[in-house]
Parts: sequence; C-alpha cells; structure tokens
Amino acid sequence: MSSATSPRPLTDLELTNFLAEYPQWEPEGLGLAQLFAFSDFVQALAFVNRVGALAETHNHHPDIFLSWGKVRVFWSTHDTGGLSDFDLRLARLSDAAYAADAP
Repeated sequence: MSSATSPRPLTDLELTNFLAEYPQWEPEGLGLAQLFAFSDFVQALAFVNRVGALAETHNHHPDIFLSWGKVRVFWSTHDTGGLSDFDLRLARLSDAAYAADAP
C-alpha cells in the first residue's frame, strides 16, 4: 500500500461477501475480530509478530490481544469511522499468516 492510497469504506455487500468467505471473522462494533488459537504462548507470540510485521508493511495497524495460546486480532479503520477495504485485505493476510504454520 502506498501513502497515496486511502482507505475506502466498505459497502454492506462487500462485508457480506467477505463474511461468507471468511466466517471465522466476526463483525464487532466498527470492526472485525477473530480469535486465533495456538498450542502455547511462544506460537501465539510469533503470530503476533507476523501480524505486526504485516501491519507495518501495509501501514495499517490492528488492536492485538495476546494471552496464553490465544491471539485476538481486531481490524478497523479510524479514518473511515469503521470498516474499509484495508481491513479486509489485512484480515485475509492475517488468516494466511495463521495458516502458514497453524498448530
């Protein structure tokens, strides 16, 4: 993502289509959340670091909550006051990072 691109708010249809394809993500307030499970703290922490690196690369940052064997990721776009195309892109990348070495 370059600095020239701006987040675009989602339409209801875009969100509906995304949730049909990625049902593990849940709409929550003005964003999307998912709880990822791991067999231990070290794996959960490694995932947090992978998602953090993705966030930095794309200059779009989630709220991340880490506990033993669990990571909750919450994507939202403050600039649009809710969900944007950036959130869907990074949610998909979060899933790919998890699938890369899921427990």
